[in-house]
Amino acid sequence: MIPARERIEAAGVHTWIVAKIEHPAALEDLTAIVESADVVMVARGDLGVEIPLEEVPAAQERIVSACLERGTPVVVATQMLESMVNHARPTRAEVTDVATAIRQHVSAVMLSGETASGQHPVKAVETMARIAETVEQSTKGLPDPPALAAYVSARVIAGAAIEIARETDAKHLIVGTEHGNAARLMAAHRPRIPIYAMTNRIRAARRTTILPGVESLIVEEQSRARSTVAEAVKQLYDMKRIRPNDTIVAISGSPKAISGRTSTIRLLFINEQGELSDLE
Repeated sequence: MIPARERIEAAGVHTWIVAKIEHPAALEDLTAIVESADVVMVARGDLGVEIPLEEVPAAQERIVSACLERGTPVVVATQMLESMVNHARPTRAEVTDVATAIRQHVSAVMLSGETASGQHPVKAVETMARIAETVEQSTKGLPDPPALAAYVSARVIAGAAIEIARETDAKHLIVGTEHGNAARLMAAHRPRIPIYAMTNRIRAARRTTILPGVESLIVEEQSRARSTVAEAVKQLYDMKRIRPNDTIVAISGSPKAISGRTSTIRLLFINEQGELSDLE
């Protein structure tokens, strides 16, 4: 993974690296892989060939837990709705499999053969989406993911913003992010309210699509962080995502909201006229 990272940095880009866990050797060095990767995929098909089938569920849980502790997005893939390659309905066991992954707080569940070569690709996507939406509603009473163990500065800011949102009953979270990392750490806390990743980079906006509960906003960065946040709020208000009397928690860089180092938390209020004001 290090040579790939060096090539990416030499090219001057910020492409994320997805580590596909499919061999026992990867399980032996899991911590180092999770620390080095931007996203981890539990490739259960190949993994099930390399280790006994009965060990795959425990391996999946271990990988997911390691990713949650580091705030690394984790995807569970392969044979989630395998029967839908040929049939219009999944088995109960497959539905339970998808639900289990979601209840483990994974970032995403992934279809492969069901949509690549299956006879019911649209139904497979619709079925998985329906399962995910239903199960997510039922997980509101479950314990939160474990505390993050890395990225001290940004992690502390993200954690504090989540706590402020809970205490003030805020309806939305806005996070300024240049490459997607701040949004990733915010999403790792799995808050129960929408997260809007405010960025001026289309690559970062695309990158955040894998993050649970995150939607990107493309904004032009202003010289002052608050002005950039205000532009993001205006977009959300115009899209009717936020309403008068809503409370919002925003984290951003300083002095610039997106390119500056993440260091500022704002508690914001939308008045009856749809205008933005700070809450003291």
